[in-house]
Amino acid sequence: MKRFLEFISEDWSVASTKDQMYSPVGKYVFHVTTPERAEKIKKTGLKPTKKTMGKFNVRLPQKPSAFVTGSEGVQYWTNAVANALAGKGAQFGTDERDIEILKFPVANIPKNDRRKILKDIVGTRDATGSSKREKAAYRITKTLGGKKRRDK
Repeated sequence: MKRFLEFISEDWSVASTKDQMYSPVGKYVFHVTTPERAEKIKKTGLKPTKKTMGKFNVRLPQKPSAFVTGSEGVQYWTNAVANALAGKGAQFGTDERDIEILKFPVANIPKNDRRKILKDIVGTRDATGSSKREKAAYRITKTLGGKKRRDK
């Protein structure tokens, strides 16, 4: 029998413009990616990667990681991902159809996992830039969302 939480909990979903612009800080974490990758994340969750080099030609942490941001950092990361995709061989640049923004409710992250989410210092510094308001980026080391199957 399925657990009750599976019926009431929200998983990864596409973030509307209203969610991106007006959601209170701390309600959702966002992940900016390609539509193909977004479909996979919706099914299996956002899994930390073991790659050592990122899409932005930066060295990633040794521990497998994935990165998310709050609503205040979505605009910066949308532009950064668009620029990275444009440099990866997109002949005519990128537009909004090449980028998908997913949201995941912070309330659905187990407390033990929430405590282990670390602020990504470099990503936060990049996103904040010269702004006075901090635009935090976070590094996760456990899978967020997806279907958890238990054998009975």
